[in-house]
Formats: sequence, structure tokens, C-alpha cells
Amino acid sequence: VDNLLRSFFKRYSVTLFLALVGTPLNNEDGDPETVGKTGKRKRSAAGHMWYQVSDMETENAFGFAPIKSGVTGRGIVSIYDTIIYENPYYARTFEITHEHYAQLLDYGNRAVNEENEDFDLNYHGLKNSCIDFTWKALNSAGLRPEFIGGEADLIRARKLMRTFEGEMRIKANIAHVKSIRPPFPESNLNVEVYHEKPESNLFEDIFIAENATVSDESVF
Repeated sequence: VDNLLRSFFKRYSVTLFLALVGTPLNNEDGDPETVGKTGKRKRSAAGHMWYQVSDMETENAFGFAPIKSGVTGRGIVSIYDTIIYENPYYARTFEITHEHYAQLLDYGNRAVNEENEDFDLNYHGLKNSCIDFTWKALNSAGLRPEFIGGEADLIRARKLMRTFEGEMRIKANIAHVKSIRPPFPESNLNVEVYHEKPESNLFEDIFIAENATVSDESVF
């Protein structure tokens, strides 16, 4: 009944994307990106996390990454990540209020225009990455993760103080994303999608095992 009633009004959603190491990359126009003249598909060397809001007519994506590949450097907020990252490993969509939508849209747009005083555009893979950006945007809208079993005391403390900005490894954030309480629990817009884990190689396996961090947009 609630879904039927809301269908007569404007509805809004947010999608949280988490792409793992090895995710195939596209150009901003959606064509597969390749390495030089080799024809080999470019893939993410660090994984990526971003968000996208929708008013059921227009979708706006926002993701943070360094301008030049590296662990540190000046960063930029891209509006093309949903196009660039092909079939990200995990995505969660849930319905939100107009207030949530407006705040997330404003947060992202101000970051794109380098006018967001809440977020530092100087990228640092360990403490100011795509993960931090996404969680800060969610926090600004009051969409916060709940406590989950087995998490470290420091993480629980940050959640309690509302300063949680994610874990360094992309995949480790999935459980926290799942824990966010949706504003409309029974909404038919609420959905989770998993894609197959991207192809991996020895470099990627070592990268994951050692929790190494390089640019969100780096490729090999």
C-alpha cells in the first residue's frame, strides 16, 4: 500500500557502488578503455566506491579520485564513475526522502565545483579517498551505518560519534553499507546487486592481501 501511495508522488533513491580491484574500465563515453596499442582492457588497480542519486528521471553520480595516479595528490570529483566502472562487484539502492536526495545532490555538486568546505580535495589513499568522500556525503544526509558484529572498537566508537568514514579496503565496506537503515524498509526501490568478482592476477592478489593503497583510478 505504501509503495502504491508513494507512486503518485516524486520518489528518490541513492545507490552505493563498490568496484573491486580488476574491475574493467570504460571511457567517459562508455566505450571500453584499453592499454595503449596492446588492446588489453584497462582495469582498476585499487577498486573504487561512489554514490549516485536519482529522482526517477535523472541520475547523478559522484566519486572522488586523484587527478594523476598516485597515493597522494590533488583530487577531483567525477560524475562519470557509473559509466567508467563496468559491472561493479556490489551495489545497493534504497529509497530516500527528498531531503536526503537534495543534500546528497548538493554535497556532490559542490564538490564537483570545488566549493564543498566539508571535503578536502587533496587525495590521500590512506585517509582521504573515494571511500571517505562517499561516507562523508552519506553522513551529511544523516544516512549512517549501524553497529555490526565483530567490528573493531575504534570503528564502533567512530560510528557512535558519527565520524565513521569507512574502512580502507573497498570490500570491507560492503557490510557497513548493508547496515544502513533504509528510510523506507518496504520500498520496491530497495535492491542489492552483486556481479561476478573481477578477474584477478598475482599482483592483485598481493595487493588485496597486503591492503596496499594506490590511486582509485590507477590501472595496469
